[in-house]
Amino acid sequence: LQINTELKSIERKTARELYDLRKLWMLVSKMVKKTGSCVALSLFLELGSATAFFSFAAFGGVSSLIAGKEDKLPYLVVCMVASLRLFLFFETGERTTQRDGKEIVETLSTTKTL
Repeated sequence: LQINTELKSIERKTARELYDLRKLWMLVSKMVKKTGSCVALSLFLELGSATAFFSFAAFGGVSSLIAGKEDKLPYLVVCMVASLRLFLFFETGERTTQRDGKEIVETLSTTKTL
């Protein structure tokens, strides 16, 4: 009888720990979602201004190539690098949210208790 009681307490403890992990994951995912929303709103202005600067620089770069002047090409290169930086930032965030988040949820939902 004592062995069965110990096994039941271990099962309950393991199930409780699993519940705590799932609860912790839900709290962390909510916090990350709120943080992501705040970061997205603040980066919206940066993305909008980078897009506007890139459009103006592309127009200036193409018109300077047509006119035979190459004085505006460095500005175009700087804006292209900034646009690449923004793309890499958003792509990394999207990949982390979609792939890694789903893997963690699947792992927690398929974990068996003892």
